[in-house]
Amino acid sequence: MRRLTPVITAVLLLATCVPTLALVDKEVVGVSTDISDVAFPPITAGPGHILPDSPFYFADKLYQQFRLALVFTPENRAELHTQIAHERLAELRVEAARNNQQGVDTALLELEHESMAGAQDVRDASSQGKKVDQLARNIHQALTDYRSAVEMVAAQVPDTAFAQKLAATSNVLRDARVISEDALPQSDIEHE
Repeated sequence: MRRLTPVITAVLLLATCVPTLALVDKEVVGVSTDISDVAFPPITAGPGHILPDSPFYFADKLYQQFRLALVFTPENRAELHTQIAHERLAELRVEAARNNQQGVDTALLELEHESMAGAQDVRDASSQGKKVDQLARNIHQALTDYRSAVEMVAAQVPDTAFAQKLAATSNVLRDARVISEDALPQSDIEHE
């Protein structure tokens, strides 16, 4: 164990330094790819310790999969997926500020995946007869907030490839929101 401690420390230090070294300024003739000036709405969660542009991002994904494997009920999985999605939204903000298109693309895909998984899990819990009214409200609101944030950013970058990717993510978030509505109490749906 003593021999592993310096190795683990070195890997962690490298993981925190490599993202800043890996930034590459990508330019396409005639098209602005600078997304670093986009203003994001306030996000209450912070990004993970390992960002999508890190070569160790796979470790973060493995850790999230491990956490999900330890959760046995769909309502707890739904809550965890929503927490991870919030982290991915924060990562999207950081990667956009760095003008890192590959990191942005990864964060968008992960945001879509985690949001959809959370919506499906809360629907599954509801269909199993579990009382998930408040959880369904929370997830539904989170998906609404994520979609609003993505649309706010998309409005700032019209007619770009980034805007098209944001529109696709907004559509996935809309679909996840519709799925989460299956778990909402009827009274909540009537007020929509």
